[in-house]
Amino acid sequence: MTDLLEPPFDRVEAARRLGVKPSWLRDHRGEVPYRRVGNFVRYTQADLETYLARIARDPDALARSTRSKAGAR
Repeated sequence: MTDLLEPPFDRVEAARRLGVKPSWLRDHRGEVPYRRVGNFVRYTQADLETYLARIARDPDALARSTRSKAGAR
């Protein structure tokens, strides 16, 4: 169970916890849940767990989103 009192963290820490580069997380911000705190994007452990649970249920979702982003560039 996650600590409910843990403060939200920035993109660099969220990327480290997911094992990806911060730029990947920025490019996939619409897929990974986040919160706005003023002008800042912040993540919680619960946000990351939600994302990981979603891709565990549908592993092809990650591949589909990566392909659609590559085609949009």
